[in-house]
Amino acid sequence: MTLVGKRRAADLEAGRPLSRETIARMVSYLSRAKDVYEQNKSDRTSCSYIAYKGWGGETALTWAENKLKQIDMAGVELKEGVPHYTADGKLWEGPTHKDASGRLMTGATHSEDSEYLYHKEELEQPSFPGGSYAGEPAGKKKKYISPSLIGNDK
Repeated sequence: MTLVGKRRAADLEAGRPLSRETIARMVSYLSRAKDVYEQNKSDRTSCSYIAYKGWGGETALTWAENKLKQIDMAGVELKEGVPHYTADGKLWEGPTHKDASGRLMTGATHSEDSEYLYHKEELEQPSFPGGSYAGEPAGKKKKYISPSLIGNDK
């Protein structure tokens, strides 16, 4: 099984959301692989058997075909990811980019107006002493506190 096949199997097993494009690729692959699998299904050690079953086999093909029909009939496009918010809690639906460390920011390219984006849960988490929090004023001095010291009165 290829690396892509292993990743897809892990995604399916973990119940991760899949895009319409990914589901369409599943249908394409499983439809082609089904013929080879049918010819070799008595050999459970063959690559075609292992790959087809790893992707979910006939059950996955039926599910993917039905899911595509459901999506297309509803006119809904599945989107990967989750909503992002600015530090003040406003939903951000505009273009984004990543900073050098990989954090998501507002705007297609970096500018002095770019802001970090957060998941809703991040905005709802209380800050801890000396830590940073969403929306913390720039330039505020931060004091690092080792997690092992939090809650210790020594």
